[in-house]
Amino acid sequence: MISTSTGTVAPLTEASSCVECPVGQAQPAPGQTDCSDCQAGAFNDKLGQASCQDCPGVLYSLKAASSCELCNKGYFVSLKKTCIQCDEGVICDVDGGSIQQQLTLKKGIWRLTETTDTIHVCPLPNSCRGGSSSQVHQRKLGTLFDSDIYCKEGYVGPMCSL
Repeated sequence: MISTSTGTVAPLTEASSCVECPVGQAQPAPGQTDCSDCQAGAFNDKLGQASCQDCPGVLYSLKAASSCELCNKGYFVSLKKTCIQCDEGVICDVDGGSIQQQLTLKKGIWRLTETTDTIHVCPLPNSCRGGSSSQVHQRKLGTLFDSDIYCKEGYVGPMCSL
């Protein structure tokens, strides 16, 4: 077996040359036969690296990532691909798990459409069902207005107040 340096491997025992670890992977030890995936929350955007870098700030990544395009819990990925802190009425409790189009609202909270980031407290607390737009769409197919998907049965209109 040939001798490899950090960031490279010899995948076969009879290999005649070293291979650089691909993006999303790294190898900190010399003389290895395989690269390791970057852990969730870390990334590697270059070939042949000995280690992965932590995602900066509130950014997050899945395992084996070449970039950080998701957000830590408590934040969601906006339509502009930035991390925005979740309002009190929104559930963002999983690292990398919240995007603007699929925000999960708490009961008693409403928003106009699945692409708006502005949420409202319902004036009639029991009129708004909460949930994510995808969950709610399955329960309320054929509603008159998009915003009605967040309303409990028997309620319609802005903030489910009609």
